[in-house]
Amino acid sequence: MNVLINADEIQRRVVQIAGEIEADGALDGFLPIAIREGALPFARDLLKALGRPEDLETVTISSYVGEREARQDPVLLGDVPPSVAGRSVLVIEDILDTGRTLTLLREELLRAGAGTITNCVLLDKRRDRISEVDAKYVGFEIEDVFVVGYGLDYENEFRDLPYIAIMD
Repeated sequence: MNVLINADEIQRRVVQIAGEIEADGALDGFLPIAIREGALPFARDLLKALGRPEDLETVTISSYVGEREARQDPVLLGDVPPSVAGRSVLVIEDILDTGRTLTLLREELLRAGAGTITNCVLLDKRRDRISEVDAKYVGFEIEDVFVVGYGLDYENEFRDLPYIAIMD
């Protein structure tokens, strides 16, 4: 594995994103929702930088559901939190790749009555999207490579690395 983004770079960028969110002011009173498991380290660090470390809801979405190959359509496991009704939501995700996961979550949040929905991703992979989706807040743009670390895994390994690495 080759380190793509070291731990210090990640932490500096997380603080910068928190500053961007605060400067916008449009997200006052927002409800943060992280997509488990991959986004949790990023979400926790971001909310800590925003002074809201305890304020986090989560959802679980899987593209694998017991399979080794990714499914065409991700699956929401469980429900979105009922607290989304009428709220501005900040979706926190580890990586924006095909766009399917964020599209599914947006549909479910709107169905549950969410107000505005804003996406914040640690990594934005440069590639053709299958679903049209964007992120207002982006940590890093990366090439179309397979990465692990800082929440991202390969078969439940490497999640705990404090940096992002390219897996050969």
